[in-house]
Amino acid sequence: MITLVLGGDRSGKSQFAERLACEVSLKADDERFYLACGVACDEEMATRIALHRKRRGDKFVTIEEPYDLADALKKLPQSAKVVLIDCLTTWLGNLFYKYGAKTEFSEVKEFLQTLREINCGVIIVSSELGLGLVPLEEYSRLFRDSQGILNQAVAELADEVFFVIAGQSLPVKSLAGGRV
Repeated sequence: MITLVLGGDRSGKSQFAERLACEVSLKADDERFYLACGVACDEEMATRIALHRKRRGDKFVTIEEPYDLADALKKLPQSAKVVLIDCLTTWLGNLFYKYGAKTEFSEVKEFLQTLREINCGVIIVSSELGLGLVPLEEYSRLFRDSQGILNQAVAELADEVFFVIAGQSLPVKSLAGGRV
């Protein structure tokens, strides 16, 4: 089961996604994984990453992967019951930084294909950037547009989609059959 959690910056989407992941019942050998995409490129980001680590504590096995999400997902052990990916916007920003502004990345295509094949529950956090002003710079517009296209592709694959605003979640897409 794939769940997409969308929201604006500081909307509470990561905390909501963490609660969803922690609601997944684990058997004796099952594990929860947290696939973190952030890179401590400056002091503020290092502080942000440290706060995320502290908040999730020992509830998750953390894997830090800023570029190759597909490979990280493929390498999850059989014990993985659920993996939380936080967040696609940071990941896409990493790809933009590494490769420059492009409309397509092979990493994105491979990630979407891997989502179709994965055998554990996946909860994905991503920012909704299309609700604000149109950016003045072409590079920023391309990033915003690419993020919107990525969100649409993941939402299409997802069984559930939630939008989080002010810490409150709104179901956008839901299929019968229960949670992860």
